[in-house]
Amino acid sequence: MKNGLKLFEVFSLREIKFFMITHRITMFVVWLISFHVLYSSPPLLQQRIKIMENPFTANWTSKGHTLCLGHWEISYNGLPLTLPAERRDKDMGTQNIYNFMDPEDELYLEGLDENDWILANMDWLSDLFIQYNIPLEEEYMRAFYQAVNPEDWRCGSCGGCI
Repeated sequence: MKNGLKLFEVFSLREIKFFMITHRITMFVVWLISFHVLYSSPPLLQQRIKIMENPFTANWTSKGHTLCLGHWEISYNGLPLTLPAERRDKDMGTQNIYNFMDPEDELYLEGLDENDWILANMDWLSDLFIQYNIPLEEEYMRAFYQAVNPEDWRCGSCGGCI
């Protein structure tokens, strides 16, 4: 270095080695934390929906052996939503096992998974969201699916018509 102090004139070799080792350790810790955050955390979208409590609540009004006689009661932050007529008293087509005899048997898994369901129902769902000033964002559509899915049903899934 011209017109400046040389590194060895300011610090001893022992101090320079100490700084280098400390720097390497610090960089490793930063890398380790970054790796942990990137690879062990759920994706950002899922993380946001888990942090944000689901603003939708869904209830299928009929229980037991008369599921086909019910209708949907869905609300957004406590505001009741009126579904389109063709959706009010029908199943939503979400993915689950709808077999009253063996609700654990994957053989009876039917319906659309979250991604496919959102794509298949985008038209009426977007209209509903616009009508009630619900943000047209993917996380809200996912929240809607997640609220409806546990309450969803299929004709014959309760055994009442057997």
